[in-house]
Amino acid sequence: MKIRGATALLICLMTINQAFAGFFNFTPNPPTPPAVPEFDGPSAIAAIALLVGVVAILYQKVRK
Repeated sequence: MKIRGATALLICLMTINQAFAGFFNFTPNPPTPPAVPEFDGPSAIAAIALLVGVVAILYQKVRK
């Protein structure tokens, strides 16, 4: 039961931090982070599957 309570407290604190959304950030002009391309899990898997499919089709055409 102690683990459930600690987990609930952690999740509660994480959601409170997101709810305030930087309200307590007292820096006048926070630096802007550089733009970095993001690949999340499902889109990366879809891109790899598409690439593997194209390679498989090309391999079958060259083999015949």
